[in-house]
Amino acid sequence: GTALTVRVRNVTSNSFQFQVDRWDHYSGQTHNYLEKLSYIVMESGSHAMGGVRWQAGRHTAVTPGGVTQALSAGFPNTPVIFSQVATTNDAQSVQARVSAASTTGFTVELDEWEYDPTPHANETVHWIAVTPGTSNFFTTQMRFQVGTVTNQDSSFRTQSFSRMHADPYLFAAMQSK
Repeated sequence: GTALTVRVRNVTSNSFQFQVDRWDHYSGQTHNYLEKLSYIVMESGSHAMGGVRWQAGRHTAVTPGGVTQALSAGFPNTPVIFSQVATTNDAQSVQARVSAASTTGFTVELDEWEYDPTPHANETVHWIAVTPGTSNFFTTQMRFQVGTVTNQDSSFRTQSFSRMHADPYLFAAMQSK
């Protein structure tokens, strides 16, 4: 029942460190359960895979107030963006939040416990931008779909895929604020 996030640090060319991080307002609680974490790693730069444009990068001075990250030219429509805080310059729990995405860039900021009176130190945020659509990775058996949904609140809703996926895995991230 404890609210958690994932913290990442020390990303190198062949490894990274990560932890389950309890939000700071739960400081009196312990989390003694083993969790399963997923990750995706991509080399920085612009890529075309499966007929879809991908771009991966980092911003090294993200603040709680937010910063603008430019995208390289070539996104035919607004991409879906996944972000991850990748440093621990401040010990307080934090996560990256994306908003104002367009074909040319997006805003990313640090979100932490709303009652924390101390400003959070700048952190490095890694991000992946992907053109929405449906395609295959290199073979017809590796399908993927990228998309957005709007007007989502705390109620569960059903989102149908554009086609069948044999064993789908899903990653979701906020795209607005």
